[in-house]
Amino acid sequence: MKYILPYKTASKSARALSEALNYPILGADIDLIRGKESITIINWGKGAVGSEHKKCRMINKPEAICLAVNKIDTFKKLQEAGVSHPAWTTSKATAAAWLTEQPICVRTTAEGRDGEGLLLIKEHKTDWFGRSLTLPDAALYTKFIKARSEYRVNVCNNRTVGVQLKVPTGTNPNHDIKTGGNGYGFRLLSEAEIPHGIRPVARAAITALGLDFGGVDLIVGVDGTAYVLEVNTAPELTPAMVTAYANALRSM
Repeated sequence: MKYILPYKTASKSARALSEALNYPILGADIDLIRGKESITIINWGKGAVGSEHKKCRMINKPEAICLAVNKIDTFKKLQEAGVSHPAWTTSKATAAAWLTEQPICVRTTAEGRDGEGLLLIKEHKTDWFGRSLTLPDAALYTKFIKARSEYRVNVCNNRTVGVQLKVPTGTNPNHDIKTGGNGYGFRLLSEAEIPHGIRPVARAAITALGLDFGGVDLIVGVDGTAYVLEVNTAPELTPAMVTAYANALRSM
């Protein structure tokens, strides 16, 4: 038997994948499953699963998903593996020093999805005691990298299954934080449009986190370097990417 286990039952991408693969979604009936190797579960972004389900063949193990969801743990793993990513810190004092020279990205929560809790701070103002008036308390701070473009590189079973360019889709997009909620979507790129060198970086990020698949968000800086921002374990899927993921997962 094969199932899809979504991080939430209302996940549109999980339901689209379920229809493409003809694999049922595990919802309220998940506790009825007795774990065994003959059952395959495609784990669509769920970090907490029951002990019985861990006995099944799990594509994207929950432990790896937890690493990917937590941005601090993600950066630690990328750093250990030598995968390029923005400079980061959990120290507000360090971030305040950075802010005197350049903008800072702030994450008020380490586990936000789709840009939740993500802010861009451009100004540096202090009070009489030198304390920052513009920098909030946060879980994580990263240096802002001026980018040429931002991409999502979809990887499954150590193969790239589609590279997408982030493009504005709304009437008033936020060009600083390019998320679905800020008026940005995706355009699938042809082979000739894919920048050189970004696919190996994305595959290395997936490997560093111990994942089988994921959508790697990265930017290509003005210096030409690809920097990994985060890895999505339940990525938003356009129709073309539903087909691409379904074919790749079916082959596993």
